[in-house]
Formats: sequence, structure tokens, C-alpha cells
Amino acid sequence: MPSHKGKEIGKMVEKCIIDWGIRDRISSITVDNASSNDVAVAYVKDKLKNVLVLGGEFFHMRCATHILNLIVKDGLGEVRESISRIRAAVKYVRSYPSRAQQFQQCITEEGITYKGSVCLDVITRWYSTYLMLETALKFRSAFGRLEEDFIAFVNELDGGVPTSEDWDSASMLSLFLKNFYEATNRMSGSLYVTCNHYRHEVVSMFSTLVECERDSNPRLQSMARKMREKFDNVMDESDTQSHLHATGGANAFVNLIKLVKDWNNDEIDEEDMGLKSELERSRSLLSNIWKMQKSMRKICVKSNILVSSKDT
Repeated sequence: MPSHKGKEIGKMVEKCIIDWGIRDRISSITVDNASSNDVAVAYVKDKLKNVLVLGGEFFHMRCATHILNLIVKDGLGEVRESISRIRAAVKYVRSYPSRAQQFQQCITEEGITYKGSVCLDVITRWYSTYLMLETALKFRSAFGRLEEDFIAFVNELDGGVPTSEDWDSASMLSLFLKNFYEATNRMSGSLYVTCNHYRHEVVSMFSTLVECERDSNPRLQSMARKMREKFDNVMDESDTQSHLHATGGANAFVNLIKLVKDWNNDEIDEEDMGLKSELERSRSLLSNIWKMQKSMRKICVKSNILVSSKDT
């Protein structure tokens, strides 16, 4: 590409769509939150506005796993120093064969039977940090013996060797991040439909954050609070998408309509009025989708009849 500016990206995407002959078959485009992507999607949407489903209201979909990445990275700042010291220890034992041999000696002496090895993370990818901590914890005692038996290990680490508090924080963090790691894997599936999982995953993540805010561990409380604040901000920015995904599934459609229908206005306080407004908007969107699907189904049935008549 000659440029990575938003408009140039949009032109390239439009060209691909035309070349592939799918101009009238696009319902949405999923991208991350980069500002250039916003410009690119707006450009393509303007060019395709006459053929998009519901006028392109659902055209711009933000990547759910990228949103999750932003949320978790905000929380990791609370334990940055502990992660940094463990990362340095892992990097040390992976740097040279001689160091790996010393570490293997410590593993044997500690009687660790785990057959895997420590892995170094990619700092910009939180899930790789989770995997690094998860494996490093299995060798906690071996790192402790390395500190006792090899002075070079202690001298090499400028930030100091991992402390007992660092390992405790890593253990807490590993358990906490496991839910988000598994959610990322489920939402990143490529061999099955993932949009119907979105509502469940979002609610589950929010519940986890609220629960951790009430935990007795102050560091976990602080981390969960930061993540929930980021969660609220990101969800507000993805308003249409959250409506679309949060109403996914036939059962959700029926339950949503029943909930709004049965809601007694006399029993709603000011805080609940906001929720009722959200539900009303979701019901309206679902209704439009339902009408659109019915009309498309009629076209498909009619096309099948024409094909059958021609064949006979």
C-alpha cells in the first residue's frame, strides 16, 4: 500500500470488495480501534451505503478481542514491577545454553516434574504475559534455588530478582487472567460462529470484574477497578455494536421483548430508566433485523422456486 492513512486503506478495501464481486454481500467489517480504521470504514460505508444491510447501521464492528486487550492492559499496570522482575528472570535463563543448563540443574534438584519450559512474553500482547506467568509459577522454587546457588543470576538482574511478593502477585494475576484468556480464545474462533458468544462473554467479564473489586486483596481490587472503568468507556464507544451483540440469539429476542413489555413504568427509578431505554433500543434493532431477515428469506424461496421450474 502506498500509504496507511485511513482513506487509502478504505480505497484498497473497496477495490478488494469490487474485485471479489461481493459488493452487495457485505453486512459488516470488523477492525480494531485505530483511528485510521475509523476513517477507512467510514469511506467504504459511504461507497456501499445503497447496498448495505439496514443502511449500514451495523457495518462498523469493533474487534471484541482487541477491546478485551485494551481492558486487560489497563489492569496490568498495577503489577507492572512484579511482572517486569519475573520477565527479567525468564529472559535470563533463556539467554544462553549455559544458563539454561544451570536452570535445568535447579529444576532437577527441586524435583519439579513439569515437562514444559518457561516462555518469554511479547510485551504488547497481554495473553502472552499470562502464559509467561503461568509457566514461570511452575518453576518458582527452581528460580529460588538459582538465586541461592548462582550469584551471577542475582548480579545480572538490574531490577532485582523476583521477590516472594512478586510471585504471590503473579499467582493472583494468573488465576484472574485465566477467565479473560479463555474468553479471548472462544471469541477468536475461526471454525465456528462467534457473534452469538459475545453477550455471554461480556456479561461474564463484567461479573468477574465486579466480584474482584470486592476481593480482600487490595491489589486485585485496584486492578479490577481500573479494568472496569476501561470496560465502561470502551462499551460506551461501541454503542451500536453492544446493542447488536447483547441481543444475539432467538431466546434473547423473546426474553428481551417480554422484559420490556412487562416492565411497569411505575416501578422504575431514575437509574433503571437508562436500562429501559437501552432495552427499548435493542428491541427496535432486533425488530428491524427480523424484518430484514424475513424479506431476504422470501427472496431466497422465490429464487429456489424459479430454479426448480427452470430445471423441470
